[in-house]
Amino acid sequence: MTGNIRPSHPRRPESPVRQENLRTLNLELIFRHIVAAGRPISRTELATVTGLPRPTITRIAEDLLAGQLLVETGLTHSGRAGRPRVGLTLSDKGPARLGLDIRADALAVCVVDLTGTVRHLAFAPSAYTGADASDVLTRLAHMARTAIEAAAAQGLTVVATTGGGHRVCASTAGRLMDRQGPPRSGLRVTSR
Repeated sequence: MTGNIRPSHPRRPESPVRQENLRTLNLELIFRHIVAAGRPISRTELATVTGLPRPTITRIAEDLLAGQLLVETGLTHSGRAGRPRVGLTLSDKGPARLGLDIRADALAVCVVDLTGTVRHLAFAPSAYTGADASDVLTRLAHMARTAIEAAAAQGLTVVATTGGGHRVCASTAGRLMDRQGPPRSGLRVTSR
């Protein structure tokens, strides 16, 4: 990812819009329209739907292309006369998310690219109830490393991780237990 693309931070209502904030807001606007389009969309179409000048669209698109968030897809036809335009769409290379899941009967990991395609999926079925929590986390870490390596082999870089556990909790003795009842959030994993 390039140094020009930064995550957005919520702006306080009383703070002024500065040039850097405006660029970030425009980048998010363009990216949201590309995601929502669900098909390749041209720079000209983006300029029309966002109201931004074409040179602004072009500069931001170049940053998103350099950051491997977008790819050019070839020519798109608008149905009107004139030459076809180059379409932009989400990249299936570049950033990806790693999902980790601990369940009472299995561990699971998956890697999902920006297009929402699952690129790696692995399960380790077993009875983890009563198992040592550090052993389970070591196994999950090994599965995560394998998933990250598989993602890298496909041209992906894991940039975010999501974790979850369903009906699992750790006891004070460091053992995993099958917790009855609805799922809860706030699982905290600490090392000893």
